[in-house]
Formats: sequence, structure tokens, C-alpha cells
Amino acid sequence: FLADAKLCPDKYQLTNGICVRVLQLGVKEPLATLIPSSIDACKADGAHLPIINSDAENTMYNQITLSLPGVYSYPYLVLGLVCNAATRRLEWVDGTKVSYSKNELKMDFDCVDDEANVVSKTNVDQWQRVLNSYNQYNYTVLCVTTTAEQVPLDANCGEYGMMARSVDKNKPCYKIYTTPTSWRDAERKCQDDFGSLATIHDAEENALFFNATVPLGVKNGMHIGAHQSSADDAVFGDFVWIEDDKQLLKYNNFAGGFPVNGIGFCSSMQTETNTAYWVNADCDVVKLPFLCRRVEYSLTPVDCPGPNNQPKENEDIFPPGFPHSSIPCEYTFIVNADELVQVEILALETNDNVDFLEIYEGAVGSAVIANLTGTTSAEPYYTTNSSNVMRVNWLPRGDSDIRGFRIQYLGVPKD
Repeated sequence: FLADAKLCPDKYQLTNGICVRVLQLGVKEPLATLIPSSIDACKADGAHLPIINSDAENTMYNQITLSLPGVYSYPYLVLGLVCNAATRRLEWVDGTKVSYSKNELKMDFDCVDDEANVVSKTNVDQWQRVLNSYNQYNYTVLCVTTTAEQVPLDANCGEYGMMARSVDKNKPCYKIYTTPTSWRDAERKCQDDFGSLATIHDAEENALFFNATVPLGVKNGMHIGAHQSSADDAVFGDFVWIEDDKQLLKYNNFAGGFPVNGIGFCSSMQTETNTAYWVNADCDVVKLPFLCRRVEYSLTPVDCPGPNNQPKENEDIFPPGFPHSSIPCEYTFIVNADELVQVEILALETNDNVDFLEIYEGAVGSAVIANLTGTTSAEPYYTTNSSNVMRVNWLPRGDSDIRGFRIQYLGVPKD
């Protein structure tokens, strides 16, 4: 449970359990040159062209292609098929035989003499044989790779570990990421995991987290969630926890003399010895493994809130059924009459262009503030323009294993 989870590579989006990158969209180029160059480009990411072995997989790739913004009306999807010169038959790029074809297209032709390949005409859900030299079709090229290997998931913590004892009973789930990362980027990753860099409330928790580093070989330090309290980095102040309550450190394991003014506003645990002292360090320069912590799933809702139990300000909001967030839901956020509503997207995990989190102005009407899809939004804050009411609609339409969202809202003054 404490092992690293693989993320989708940069430029890839999680879609139906696979990572997808649009390499080409609407390109007119002969397959003779397009396929080899695309194979090399995907391989550089550890990915490959689509390999399809069933109607379900074929439908999935069709839906992905047709949902792309800017896609042509008659898009052809390049498949991961290559000609084996020895057998003179098409095979998949991973070397496996072709055991499936759409619309019973004959796949046993001589691909050397015919100088042809097969592509998918996605808008009519058919495969089509095409000469390698033909250059009049608008091709879409996707690179795909699988996400993390499936591991046994804890019933309450998923891919995280479960603490047998925790002072913070609301956040007993934790995980150590061993890839060296800056403190700020580590916090972003923890938020993507629907958590935050870890709070540590007593010596027993500190020892538990240190002991968890030993089998992972984390010997040179690990980021934790204490950081500078002042918004002005030029002012050295008290350290607080990264969590939204911004609590001061009731338990403190800083080494003697630390935190030291002038060396950084973020904190790390020393993992060289079992004293597991804390030190402060630069938030952007120092790259270390890091420790995330989050709520257990049993504390998240199983149903949509009714009209009289809508979520409150500054509390975490998860979709019903989290982490298998396949239930549509509507929310209404209301603040004081002299305020605007501001929602913060703490984490978002959806199938790109399939599942959506819609944000609307006011109690009625169609004034859209944002329509979010994919993974965590680059813009975390969205605010009403004039109303003290915001509506948020969660519309899952794809894979039920997506986690959905973690958001909070609050009232902010009108200008």
C-alpha cells in the first residue's frame, strides 16, 4: 500500500483506466510515414498506438476520438497495426496476433504485396483497409499506456495504507511517495490524491511514519505538511500545518535550533536516524520523497445531499460513492447576501471529455462559470459574478472507477 503509484505521463489524460495523449489531430499524411513516426513518438513516452481486441475496446477508442475538441466530422483513427515482413500479415505493435476485427473485415491479406494497412473510421464504427501511400484522410493518432498496476485496495484507504491508530481519526490513510519532488509539487500531488502533505500529531505517529520509510529506502529526508504561516515569504513566522484549518504545531519535533530563518519556509523529516527530527528547507529547490495523508472512504457520502443538508462552507465535499463516483449529483452553495460564492477545486479525476463538473451562477438559469473535465484544473478557484448562490452539477458518464472531485466553497466579499 505504500509503494509508488504511477501517474499518467505529462500531456496524457486518464480515460477509462488508460492514459491517452493526442499525438496528431486531423493530419493528412500517408500511413507509410505516419505509422513509423507515431510508433517512435509513443515509444518515447513508454506508450503505443491503440491495440484493440474487443468490441468494448473499439467503442471506447471511438468515443475518445469523437469527443476530442476540433476533431473532423469523419475522423480516421490510426491503429497499432504493423506489417510483419516474414509472415506478410498485419500484427499489433506489441507483436501479438490480430484476433479481432470490426465489421468482419478480412485481416489475412498480404500486407507486403498490397502495401496496405487498416484504420478505424470512428464515426460509422467500422474498420477500413487503406493503401499506405494514400494521403487524403484526416487521421487522428493516439498514444496510449496503462495506468498503475492493479493492487489490492484497502476497503477504507484504497491504494493508501491504513494507520492502526491515529490521533486524527478523520485522516488515518497515508502513503509515502519515493520520487524526489519539491515541497510545493508534492503538495499538489497529495491534493491530486484527494489529501494533503501529512500532519503529525504526536511522537507515536512520527515514529510510525519514520518506520514506514525504512523498507522503502528513504534515507535522505521526506517532506511533511508543516510550513510558514505568513503569506509574505519575506516575513519569518510560525509554522502551521498545510491543512485548511492552518493549526499551529501542537506537537513539535523540530531539531534544536530549527526552524532557521533564511533557509526555507517548508518542512521535512530527517530519515537518517530514528529520532526523525524535522527541519525547514526551501519549498521549491529541495527535492525529497514525501508523505501524503487523507480521509478514509467510509467517511465520504453514499447519497446526494437533500435540500436541507447541503454541504457547509470550508468542509471537504466528495461525490456520493467516492472513490467510485458514478452517481450524478447536484449541489447548491449559499453564502451571506453581501458575499459571492467561491469554490476551490482541490482535486479532480474524470475521464477527459466524458465526465464533467459544471459550475453555474445563481439558483436558476444557464450562466456557466466553468465546465471542468479531465484531471485537476490549472485554475483552482471559481467565483460567482454577482450572486450569493452557486450551483454545481456532477455528471459522470464513463468509467465508475474514477474518483470524481474534492472541493470546498466559502463566501468572499463583493468588490
